[in-house]
Amino acid sequence: MSRVRTAFVPGAGLGKRLRPLTAERPKPLVPVRNRPLITHVFDALIEVGIERFVVNTHHRAEAYGALVGNEYRGREIAYIHEPVLLETGGQVDISRVPGAVVKVMDVKCPGSGEADKNEWANIDRLGSRDQVKFVIKDRADYEYARDTLSRHALDRRCAAVLFSPVHGVMHPRELSEWILEDKLPVRLGQGLDCVGDVGAGVQVPGFRVG
Repeated sequence: MSRVRTAFVPGAGLGKRLRPLTAERPKPLVPVRNRPLITHVFDALIEVGIERFVVNTHHRAEAYGALVGNEYRGREIAYIHEPVLLETGGQVDISRVPGAVVKVMDVKCPGSGEADKNEWANIDRLGSRDQVKFVIKDRADYEYARDTLSRHALDRRCAAVLFSPVHGVMHPRELSEWILEDKLPVRLGQGLDCVGDVGAGVQVPGFRVG
């Protein structure tokens, strides 16, 4: 069986809840244990066999070149710059969002407790440059995301469909095995929510901002 070799890592977040730490850099580049937060995600993905990273950028995109560069531990990093970007939950009506805006829409899975709030009419409002994201907690979430992908032909509607494991709950290797077994046309995503809400002076076990 072939395996997933490329992972998409979201890197365009504004990091508003981390200001002033993110005034001059995007959230994934905030230093944790004296190196950029995103490199901890890279390490976890390398551990499960990932050989190439794709990172989208938006806020302070130039900082990636200075602080990370085009490779990490011998693995290529490809950047996709998105000058106008909107990340939104699937329950929010996007009908009035201008077509020039690249939308990253989060479809809520049952494990989130918010699946009943998804605004399904948004599917028809997605464009060819937009992305859909599912954050997956367990097998039930995976099957929900898989069936939604198929029912709405999401891979043919938009630029990318991302399946991301809930940090600390689902291991990326397990999720990648399910994706390969079902031959799904999706990207394995690895988010930064594990320490995404850390603010100045707030501690997360094993991590320290700064």
